[in-house]
Amino acid sequence: MEFSKPGYVVVGTTPLMYAESVTMNANSDDKKVNTLLQGMTGFSDGAQFVEIDVKNAIPLSGYEYDATFITLSHQTQTLSFNVAGVSTTVVGRMMNATTETTTEAPNSLAFKFVGRVSARTAL
Repeated sequence: MEFSKPGYVVVGTTPLMYAESVTMNANSDDKKVNTLLQGMTGFSDGAQFVEIDVKNAIPLSGYEYDATFITLSHQTQTLSFNVAGVSTTVVGRMMNATTETTTEAPNSLAFKFVGRVSARTAL
């Protein structure tokens, strides 16, 4: 049996070639409806959103994508996560960025992107 190839992320028009890991969490943000007499009686639709966490190795030539600058400048961005034959395009913002250096791994830049899904299409 064969399995899907590793996914990848594109921020704007920049593919992140050195991403080590990508995690996407889809959230409905639905709320339980609780009543005094019937207890939990159903759900109220929430404001859905997606969180994407990326850990990216930093090449010797410098940042492939400066998520720290984008985070601090409050810029709305478009990010596409492509995996298993599906492209999910999200419009949102970098919510935080973390740069790490250690003796046991390459320098890395990790960031959290939060937004709304604007498209979900087959590749």
